[in-house]
Amino acid sequence: EFVAKVHDFSVAATYLAHVSPDRLGEALTHSQVLSLPTHPDGTRCRPYHYERLEFLGDAVLKLLAVVQAAALAPAASEDTISKNSQQLQTNSWLRKCAKYLGLLTCLLARSFSARECMTLLRRQTVSHKVQADIMESVLGATFWCSADPNAPLQRGVEEAWQMFRSVVAEKMEEQQQLDTFPKALSAGAATYSAEAQQRHADIAEIVASVIGYQFKDPTLLAATVVRQGTATKNFERLEIVGDAFLQAAVSWHIATEFPDFDEGQLSELRAAYVCNRYLGIRFARRFGPLCDSLFRDSTFHSVVVDFANKICSESEQGDFIVGKKIKFG
Repeated sequence: EFVAKVHDFSVAATYLAHVSPDRLGEALTHSQVLSLPTHPDGTRCRPYHYERLEFLGDAVLKLLAVVQAAALAPAASEDTISKNSQQLQTNSWLRKCAKYLGLLTCLLARSFSARECMTLLRRQTVSHKVQADIMESVLGATFWCSADPNAPLQRGVEEAWQMFRSVVAEKMEEQQQLDTFPKALSAGAATYSAEAQQRHADIAEIVASVIGYQFKDPTLLAATVVRQGTATKNFERLEIVGDAFLQAAVSWHIATEFPDFDEGQLSELRAAYVCNRYLGIRFARRFGPLCDSLFRDSTFHSVVVDFANKICSESEQGDFIVGKKIKFG
């Protein structure tokens, strides 16, 4: 009966059209449930409860909220974008969204016997935090089932964006023109100052030679290394969007690479990937001597070059550390 109800719910909701009943059932199953309904594929290769999908959905929600906040305020500072995006990520707001969708009537929060019906199972009390987490887990399920193996972020984010606009951000009157995720990204890109545009060609060439990717708009890339005047605000806006993208990308990667990891293990692993220490080391090792020319017009040129030289002179052993906090100065 639970599986049937989840299936009906998925079919009825247009924004969940790409979510399989199996994955939606996982998103709506509490971790305290020990006696589960029959798993469709007959295996238990992954924990069958909402926490892993909530881990992914939390990162996806942050990305969508930050991009929308930047799009609605193209001249705003990083602090303003962060503050505005947080309004759509609070537990109180997500709980209202979950109730609006009727998710709590489908939530399986405890184990059950074969003789119990859904009417009894729906009479269950869960914390406000769990109610908010369920909203994030369903958003994570939407992303997961829509992600194309060849371009997971692009397709997954596009489908999650539709649900985000329809449910989470439906009260935002200014978002009518942001019907697709690419439009929101473009709207959030400010007009970059002359000092950032002057060197965009050679900066793009340096970066492309290292990572093998040609940027469609080199002026955006220039804003990440030219930190002077108005370019400082552009740098900070790109940094907060990039942070959200990195969180989502890493969350998806490790969730698919480690299907048997629980939410705690995934969180610890993600923290190791996205911490400042590891990102700084990876950047230094990839760009090395090129940092001198890449950051020559930046106010932190000497700091970056000294750091890169120091890292490149050391062994790579110990670059990546999981579960151990190190003060890196």
